[in-house]
This record gives sequence, structure tokens and C-alpha cells, in this order.
Amino acid sequence: MKIFRCNTSPYQSPDFSYKEKKELESLGINYLDTNQDASILITNTLTKIPDLDIKGVELIIHPNSGYDNFPLSFVEKANVPIIIGSEIRASAVSEYILYCLFKRFSKVPFQKSWNRSWKGRSLLRDQQVLLIGRGKIGTIIKDSLLPLVEKIWTVDPFINEDDILNTPFEAPLHQCGVVILCSGLNETSRNIIDAKFLKSLPKDATIINAARGKLINQEDLLSFLKERPEAYAYLDVFEKEPAVLEELNLPNLSLTSHIAGVFDALDDTIIAFEKRVITDFKHERENFEKKYHDSILKNRIHDNILI
Repeated sequence: MKIFRCNTSPYQSPDFSYKEKKELESLGINYLDTNQDASILITNTLTKIPDLDIKGVELIIHPNSGYDNFPLSFVEKANVPIIIGSEIRASAVSEYILYCLFKRFSKVPFQKSWNRSWKGRSLLRDQQVLLIGRGKIGTIIKDSLLPLVEKIWTVDPFINEDDILNTPFEAPLHQCGVVILCSGLNETSRNIIDAKFLKSLPKDATIINAARGKLINQEDLLSFLKERPEAYAYLDVFEKEPAVLEELNLPNLSLTSHIAGVFDALDDTIIAFEKRVITDFKHERENFEKKYHDSILKNRIHDNILI
């Protein structure tokens, strides 16, 4: 087997490629400098997927959460499993979301002298949460918040369960003081947060997006925040990236640079994921697609829509 890594991300350590090469070659695999003759490709969000030559390729590993740069036509024609690494960053992104939420509602007034007051504190107990998307991250967030909040409304048109809504407007938006985005980007979720949606929320609503920037109409959100100073938004992702954060300077808007999924052990976690997938592909070929059913991109296509 021969493997080719198409791209690395700028937040990865300078020695990432060396470490990855060393670890993957320990499996008896040749780590190539070009994709010629490669049987396994490793991609990321910087890879120009439509330009990939997959002749002779048997497996594609995409150790990233996002896969909206995989055109539907490519996925349908590719006669190889495309493994998505959603699990790699799920805990990190979930912790980012929870941090933003607790910062909004429970910012602790640490003190150096005795003063038993905590003014301006509201409780999550009194909040109804609208959770958009119930994949790996959405599930972690829902499980974490269920004991803490009044009610969670979950929207995911691709999950057929009685307590899952198809659209946000099936929820009582005027009661949803917290909106958390955990959805992938697809034709049902693009600009799911727009002026109509925002006008339906409470005046002091909190919006957290560490998923995909194009889930939100950014201009509509900025207008909403200007009109409603009691509201607040936390954004890690943007319609256009890299975003010019200096141009988004509002007192009720906190920003980070698409880093919610970044953590100290990320490089090692990516490599461990790749080693596990490749090992299973080498030694459990007959059961591989069954074992990785939920991680294979083609299996996540429903009614010609990527989710």
C-alpha cells in the first residue's frame, strides 16, 4: 500500500508531516511525495477535491469534521470509501460551545475580598435551547445540557425520531433564548439563521456557531446584534474565511478564528485516527465498510443532499 497526504492545515505543528510519515510507515505503508500510484489519499479542507486523480485509489481519509468541499457528483462517482473524521474534533468543539455558554450565563466574579453578591446572574435552568444538528457534537451538547436547562429543542431533518424537528420554525422560537449550531453545511441548512429567524427570538438571545459560517446570514446577524444590544453571539466560523475580525467589532459579539477544534493533542489524535482506519482497512477489508458505516461519506447522503 502507498499513501499520499494532499494538504496539511496551517495550525498543525511544523513537524506534523514527519511524525505522520513515521507513524504510518510503521504500518508497512510507503508515504509518497506525490499521489501517483497512491492507493490511499489523505485530504483536508484545503484539498481541491474535484481536481483529485483517484485512479487506483482504494481509500480516502478525510480527518476533518467538515466535508462540504466534497461535491456530490464526486462522492457519487467515487467507487471508494471516503472516511470522515468527525470524531477527532467533537470533544474540542463541544467544550468550546459549552465554554461560551457558561461564560454568557455564569461568568464567575472571582474576588480578593469578602463580598457575597453576584449581580446580573441568570441561570441556564431558565433557558430553552434550540440545537440545530444532532450529529456527534450535537449529541454531546444535548447530553451535557439536558440536566441543566429548562428544555432542548433539536432540529435535524435527517433523523426520524418523534422528538426531533425538521425545521427551526417548528420550535417556539420566541422562547428559545439560546441557539447552538452543530449542523453540517448543506442545502437545507445554508443561511438557516436569517433575518426572519432572528426576529422570532427573544431580545436577549444567545447564538453560538462553531460549525459552518454559511449556516448564518452574517449581515442579518450583525443587524440583529446592532438592533438588540441585549443579545449576544459567539462566532468561530464565518461566511468568508479568513475573516477580517477587526471589521466585526460589536460589543455583543465575541470572535475566534476557526479554532474551536484545535487542541494540543490534535496532531497525535489525527495520526492515531489514520492509523486505526488504515489498519482496519488492511486487515478487516471484508468488514471494513460495515464497521465504518457511519463514517463513510456516501452513507451520509440522503435524498441527494450532503449532511
